[in-house]
Parts: sequence; C-alpha cells; structure tokens
Amino acid sequence: MTVGEIKIESLKLMEINGTDISTETLEDLYSNENYKEYLSRMPGAITRALHRFKTVGVIPEKSYSETMEENKSIARVDLSEKIEDFSKLNRVVVEGRNTYCANYPYTFEGKNVVLFNLRIGNTVTFIYEPKVPIVLTTTDDAMEIPIPDDLSSIIPYFVKADVFEQDEPKLATQARNIFELMLAEYKKQEDNVPVSIDSVYKQGW
Repeated sequence: MTVGEIKIESLKLMEINGTDISTETLEDLYSNENYKEYLSRMPGAITRALHRFKTVGVIPEKSYSETMEENKSIARVDLSEKIEDFSKLNRVVVEGRNTYCANYPYTFEGKNVVLFNLRIGNTVTFIYEPKVPIVLTTTDDAMEIPIPDDLSSIIPYFVKADVFEQDEPKLATQARNIFELMLAEYKKQEDNVPVSIDSVYKQGW
C-alpha cells in the first residue's frame, strides 16, 4: 500500500463526512477544513505503527549477498556502509560448492561483522532487519510502504486510534484493540511458518 492509500483508508474508518473519498481527491482534502487537521497527524501515526511492527518482529527480513574473491581467515564487513536500509543483523548464511550453513558463526568488532575461514567462491548472505521508513508531512503520498499489503492494511486502525486519542478516546480504544488483535493474528501466522534449515550438512570451508 502507498502512504496515500493508508491515509484514505484511515479517513474512511474515521467516518468523517462519509466515505466518498479516494487517493485522486487526496490533494483537495489537505485544504478541506474537515480533513486537514487529521491528515496532518497521520504521518507520525503511520511511522509509529511501523515501529510497532518492528517491536513485535513482523517486518520482513531482507538479505544482502557477496561472493568471496579470495580466501580469508578473517573477514570484516561494515554492513551499514553496504546496505542503505540496514538496521540489525539476524544471521549469516554461507554457501560453497557442496557446503551450506544457515547459521554461520560471526562476531562484532565495533560496526564490523567479523567472519572466519571463508574460502574463495563462498557466497555469504547476510539476513537482516531493515530500517523502518519514517513518514513525514513532506513524504510523497505515492511512496510504497515496503511491507506486505496484508500487514500494511491494518495500519489505518492504528492511525485512527492515534489521531482520535484526544478527541474520541472511546473510538480510539476500539480501533487500537482491533489493530492489536489483527497484529497478533498476523504474528501467529508468521510464527507457524516452517523454520528454515539450521544445520551444516558438510564441513570444510
């Protein structure tokens, strides 16, 4: 979903002056007295929803891979320089000819990830948590939120709760409860996904 789509769905949930609105009319709504104050609060609310997803652990992991061009007994990699949206390293996968390790050992040295005994031709894949995008008032409404649509589709409930917190506390509580229930169900489904291979089936890196 785009930022604009989330804003429109949030307004529809809030039921302000009906629901006959769309992303095509969003630009006009910014100057509409009935909508503009609520719209001005939404960027922060969307960002807070994304941080809630990160806290729960439902933001999809991403990966970055490199192939070793030489043998290295010690390899140091600063992922923050190589990956623009890098936030946190979850695990390292190393694959070679007839070898595979889904949880290759590593340690940290300052900002560097340190790996040992890598061989030429090894493919090293870093599985990481991406940074949560920050949505500002200046953010383009056409910007895609980089998470699955079935997850981003529950953000409007969080936005409604956040925006209505002072003016309509009862409605805000109801919306937040719906959000948390749907988030818990999504998390449950994610946790039921089979775990990936976790062992080394051949040594000799």
